[in-house]
Amino acid sequence: MARLVSGVTVWLVVGATMSVVVAWSLAITARHANLDADRETARTVVTAAEVVYIGRVSKTVGMTWASGSWERKPALVGRYRDLNQDLIPPWSGLAEPTEVFANGLADGSSREVVAYGWPVPALWMQISRIELKESAVVTNEGASGSVALPWFPDKQVGGNNLGPRTLPIRPVWRGLVVDSCLYAIVLSVLAVGAQRAIRRHRVRRGLCPRCRYRLTSNMCTECGYETSCAQRMA
Repeated sequence: MARLVSGVTVWLVVGATMSVVVAWSLAITARHANLDADRETARTVVTAAEVVYIGRVSKTVGMTWASGSWERKPALVGRYRDLNQDLIPPWSGLAEPTEVFANGLADGSSREVVAYGWPVPALWMQISRIELKESAVVTNEGASGSVALPWFPDKQVGGNNLGPRTLPIRPVWRGLVVDSCLYAIVLSVLAVGAQRAIRRHRVRRGLCPRCRYRLTSNMCTECGYETSCAQRMA
């Protein structure tokens, strides 16, 4: 039982590592130039506070981009009904206003986030956060929850330099668990299958499947591994 638990734990760690590697590889190689073409829009109105929320999300293979803006615009309240709120990723936190905006220290708040992973997002980061008060910038924050890669070429979109490439480090827990389990199962099945194929090949050549020592009987005289007659005839 202890051996089984240990084996499962090892494979889950391998799966989690693979999930991170895949997410980071997607972050390095992702192309952001076509986001506008794939963008879907969701609008939600909070009438009690006379606040308008406009959210946008774009999903491509291995990447989910989203942005959310909170603005105090009484003239727009009631123009939109709740629409496609499910498009806003629950891990992004975009559906809730920032503390600065909620406390009335800003009239507008805009955040942009992106997540990477396959088949579902596993790691995410904030791209930017901008908050305004009477057209004056209160907060202008760049990437967070990420690690910059200064030795990689900067991101270029439409001739604009978007700064150095970054790796997300904030986990999307549900996605990370799903990806880790999937990779753990696939890799363990491949490893077990490869191990069995190698052992079968060694036995056919008259070698011990464990230590590759030349067999003279069903018992390996080098390591003590016992090989059945059926294995040797296979």
